[in-house]
Amino acid sequence: MRKLNQYSAPIHFILLLVGVLLISSCAPDRDPNKPRYINPKFANAYTSKGNFHYNKKEFDKAMENYIKAIRADTGHTEAYYRKGLVYTDRGNYSEALKNFNRAIELEPEHMDAHLNRGITYHHLKQYNKAKLDFNKTIQIAPTNHKAYQYRAITNYESGNTAQAEKDISKALEIKPDYADAYYNRGNLHNEQGKIAEAERDFTATINADPRYVPAYNNRGLLYFNQKKYREAIADYTKALELDPNSVILYVNRKDAYEKIGDQAKADADYQKALALQQGR
Repeated sequence: MRKLNQYSAPIHFILLLVGVLLISSCAPDRDPNKPRYINPKFANAYTSKGNFHYNKKEFDKAMENYIKAIRADTGHTEAYYRKGLVYTDRGNYSEALKNFNRAIELEPEHMDAHLNRGITYHHLKQYNKAKLDFNKTIQIAPTNHKAYQYRAITNYESGNTAQAEKDISKALEIKPDYADAYYNRGNLHNEQGKIAEAERDFTATINADPRYVPAYNNRGLLYFNQKKYREAIADYTKALELDPNSVILYVNRKDAYEKIGDQAKADADYQKALALQQGR
């Protein structure tokens, strides 16, 4: 199955607010003995700026702004949620959980916080807790295809393959062009020995996303195992056009070239794979 950490956390684009004063005072004379007031609305400005940096993968700058948002408004749900995303991207799952928990405390029906807390629990192999969050996400938003997809992966990892297949099919019912779901179902069908179904799913993955490299590789493996070596070579070649630095793709194509007796191309692929491996 495709690993969960290959899925991006949902990104919500919020317009960057500029040209505002971030701190204001109740008193026009700024008497130091009088309490200063931080307008909670300014927390949105910090969060928006943080999102701008987050979308550019500038995580340190994003975090700085989310922290400022919370200082401006300790009940600013979105900033806690966004901090959780940054910690998830950094692989700091314990801190991610703390922030998702706080977001959910403030807003119990926060769909994205439940979804991403579930992903975090999955990373920690706490599958039962992950499924509870995916269930809650589906309760809040019954047509959230990603929740079904992630629950499918969690069910698979915890050994419930029957429910995993049901969840993948539900995700595809909601979103018929969902490449990840086709890919995962293809892997599941392959493990079950349903080769024709697996091939159809990998083809559907490619139709939904023509740049989906793992689907070309896995369909190529299916072709190889069926002794359809030229079809396998075609898939490996397409995958290498998209990912020219993949050692495994060169090795797989080498094996296929050997099967059709083209030793020169097989040797060239082996040398390329070796060079890439040594360069890492």
